[in-house]
Amino acid sequence: MMKSCFAGITDPGLLRTVNQDDYYIDPDGRFFIVADGMGGHAGGQEASK
Repeated sequence: MMKSCFAGITDPGLLRTVNQDDYYIDPDGRFFIVADGMGGHAGGQEASK
């Protein structure tokens, strides 16, 4: 069986103070979810959760 290691990180960049991006890695490594925020629009942080 092949073993894999996964990691994720998000960054708000230089222009924004709030990071509206998010990700989820299933503990068993079966699936990954990447959610891109709303580009600074109201509610974008909640939407990516």
